[in-house]
Amino acid sequence: MKLYLGSYRMHGEFHEDCVCRMLKDLRTLMNPKYIKVTGKFMPRGGISFCPTAEWDMVFASQYDTVITNPPDNPVPDPDYVIPS
Repeated sequence: MKLYLGSYRMHGEFHEDCVCRMLKDLRTLMNPKYIKVTGKFMPRGGISFCPTAEWDMVFASQYDTVITNPPDNPVPDPDYVIPS
């Protein structure tokens, strides 16, 4: 893990992208139900930055179902009124 994190030291990518890539790599290796990766970047100059990325298997499975099984008529009806 130390060498993996050290590989990002001189990486030419935005902090948010690095955190998302770490999340994807860890998710692939560990296959967790829930994972959260927080990057605590403290560059020279005193402005720290802490991007966070998280993934939840329950939410992802619901989201994947929605994406892979779209409704028969994806175009909304313009005359439909939401009941109050």
